[in-house]
Amino acid sequence: MSLELPVVQAALSGYSDWPMRAMARKLGAPYTVAEVMIDSFVNSLKQRRRTSHFLMVTDDDHPAGAQLMGADPNEFPAAARKLAEAGFDVIDINFGCP
Repeated sequence: MSLELPVVQAALSGYSDWPMRAMARKLGAPYTVAEVMIDSFVNSLKQRRRTSHFLMVTDDDHPAGAQLMGADPNEFPAAARKLAEAGFDVIDINFGCP
C-alpha cells in the first residue's frame, strides 16, 4: 500500500470508530485505523444498529485498517476474517499485553 502522506490516523481505543475515521478522512488522512478490538468481542458482534459502527467501512474509507488483539488461537482467525469481510483492507495485529 502506498500513501501520499508519511503519517496516518492511529488506532485510538474508544475513539477511532466510524464517525471519527470519517472526520479524519475528511480532514486529509490518507489511511485510517479502527480502534483496537479484542477477538472475542469482534466474534460476538451481530448486525445491530447499536454496534454496527465497529465494523462499518464505506466506499470512501479505503484504505482502512482494523486493529485486532487477542490471545485465543481459536478466536483470532475468525475475528480477522470477520474484519476482512466487513471491508477492512488491513488487519493490524496489536502485540500488546492481552
